[in-house]
Amino acid sequence: DRGDSWQRLSPDLTRGVFRLEQPIMGRKWSADALWDHDAMSYFGSVTALSESPLVEGLIYAGTDDGLIQVSEDGGRKWRRIDRLPGVPAGFFVNDIKACRHDRDTVFAAVDKHKTGDFKPYLLKSSNRGRTWTSLAGGLPDRHLLWSIAQDAARPGLLFVGSEFGVFFTVDGGNHWHKFSRLPTVSFRDIEVQDRECDLVASSFGRGIFILDDYSPLRHAGATADGRQATLFAPRRALSYIPAQPLNLAGKGFQGDDLYLAPNPPFGAVFTYFLPDSLKSSKKVRLEKEKELRQKGLDIPFPGWETLRREDDEEDPAVLLTIRDLDGNVVRRLKGSGSEGVQLVAWDLRYPDVEPVRLQEEAGLDPWDSSPRGPLVVPGTFLVTLEKAFNGAVTQLSEAQEFKVESLGLAALPVQDRLEVLAFQQRTGRLQRAMIGAGEALDEALKRLEFIKKAIMEAPGAEPGWGLEARRLEGQLRQFRSELLWDRTLGKRSEPQPPALLQRLEAQLGSTTAITASNRRNYSLAAAAFTGLLAKMRLTIDVELRQLETKLDSAGAPWTPGREVPRWENEG
Repeated sequence: DRGDSWQRLSPDLTRGVFRLEQPIMGRKWSADALWDHDAMSYFGSVTALSESPLVEGLIYAGTDDGLIQVSEDGGRKWRRIDRLPGVPAGFFVNDIKACRHDRDTVFAAVDKHKTGDFKPYLLKSSNRGRTWTSLAGGLPDRHLLWSIAQDAARPGLLFVGSEFGVFFTVDGGNHWHKFSRLPTVSFRDIEVQDRECDLVASSFGRGIFILDDYSPLRHAGATADGRQATLFAPRRALSYIPAQPLNLAGKGFQGDDLYLAPNPPFGAVFTYFLPDSLKSSKKVRLEKEKELRQKGLDIPFPGWETLRREDDEEDPAVLLTIRDLDGNVVRRLKGSGSEGVQLVAWDLRYPDVEPVRLQEEAGLDPWDSSPRGPLVVPGTFLVTLEKAFNGAVTQLSEAQEFKVESLGLAALPVQDRLEVLAFQQRTGRLQRAMIGAGEALDEALKRLEFIKKAIMEAPGAEPGWGLEARRLEGQLRQFRSELLWDRTLGKRSEPQPPALLQRLEAQLGSTTAITASNRRNYSLAAAAFTGLLAKMRLTIDVELRQLETKLDSAGAPWTPGREVPRWENEG
């Protein structure tokens, strides 16, 4: 009845050891000499308990004074186990887990560290505790074990928490691997969250660590042992608009009094394994030279051609290419080329609609949104693991299929979903053109700054050229206000009509059907931009270029944006 009342399930399952009579340092002491009673184990205690998820009434109990007890009838009768092969008597049962796949299998983690024995003792029984075999052969020495967990889908996928980290095996304990991105601390409890396929590890005084989606380990085998690059099957990706209660990600400006743990990455998460790091030719050469140096051998000069090739080389990179079922490339993502298991998250969007930048824009405020493209329509996609090196792209692993499911569009018919995507893509193309036009305006305004200075320094400059430069500058700034935003009103927080680009922004974050306002905003922006673009081209390509030609004829200093200076050898 959910804990409202209780009944005894067993007799005392321990040895009944009285702790205050136990020898310490080879002898028994006075009760008054045992100062820190609170820190001593309360012999005897049941320290581990597990009921089989497959057999009702099959219960395993472990104690702190060297016993494992088994009941096969719900606690009416108990069978006592006081010896484990290879384990000293009086062991402490830290954890015991009935198998999730086999009715008769059970796992136990025990230790003897209180007597100075720090060996890892991990055992398995396939006959409900009657005989045991060790699974700890591949674990390092002095790594006493605290906890065990088993995957719900793959019987041989086990996890153990040790005094110095968390280990896993994909072959039932023949080979163990350590999770390298955890601190070297004691992990007292580990649990598997089946629905999300997450591994939750609780450390001793350092917090809780969550491995989001360990499902790739279910498919690991020889490839995960270092033989070839592998892209693991992604799980389904949920598409939605992440909530931002304060218009900022996470807790915003609420301060450290409010604790929030980070969420898992949004979108589709791709997991891949590289047996070795991707290396440039230069790095390969340096590693070989290091080996020669360590052996005390001469290091040969590589030759000028080799050094030139290294200087011209691009660094190798990992690409994750997402395609739809028609083979069209939806997105390319860059991943880490380092050895081991890597994760890359895709935000379920098409490429950014802003112009390509070689460097990230500096000076962004926390509330400024990053450039982004429209969300993809839910459906089935393919992802491929590739290597890009010196312009050549080679596939490293077979493509994996995955599904994108939408929370926002789930209620819309398929045809409406396709219509939303087509509208968003059309909006994205217009936005891309607008942002490109904005970049052209900014570039032209920078050119005018140099032109105005050159006019002041050119001996042959005519008086009206300065006025012409100011007229063009004012015209370009007006274009920019119409296209992007009115700087004069905006920096004073004064309301202003939406600029052309602002009319499109709502489309890129929408997961609902297209509204009449959406369509009207697109029509107004598209029509106005067509006229604005024609005026921009006249101002930049004709009038500004004419002013730069006049400066050339007057012998003014060269300014950015003009043609490369001409020169002929007169010698």
